[in-house]
Amino acid sequence: MRVSGQIDEDLDNKFNELLSIFEKKNCRKISLYLNSYGGQLFYGVKIGETVRKKNIETFMTDNCDSACGYIFIGGIKRNIKKYRTMGFHQTSVDDGRCITKKTSVDLIDRKIIEFGNSYVRMMLGDKSSKKWISYEDMTNCNNMLHVSSSELLKDGIVDNVFD
Repeated sequence: MRVSGQIDEDLDNKFNELLSIFEKKNCRKISLYLNSYGGQLFYGVKIGETVRKKNIETFMTDNCDSACGYIFIGGIKRNIKKYRTMGFHQTSVDDGRCITKKTSVDLIDRKIIEFGNSYVRMMLGDKSSKKWISYEDMTNCNNMLHVSSSELLKDGIVDNVFD
């Protein structure tokens, strides 16, 4: 299965429709290939949780930035093509503000940050999730920090680098 484009409610609906088709055909193993510059955190987490629940293996052969990474880490095995990078940035909210634990202005901002961070900890464990969160904090929401496949492997964010 390939996922491309904006991560939003429409993608979530299409993803679940395809999963239903695969399940009706009794597919035993599903692989998910990702290509996205990101989108909405909520749907990245939601799709990522489904990926984990359905025991899907994830592959990054093209771009995977921002909310795409949340889908990627849902994989039961996470694979990245050699020389690819994953893009990280701080979370933003609808009014365009970047938010972190330090810059959040209200309870809603803090809940959004904790929502993403809790998911990352659940998918990656303590050590790797700390690296993930530190990458997000290294830049603001208007820029992207690209981390190499070898660094992601070293950090435990990916399981396998392939040619």
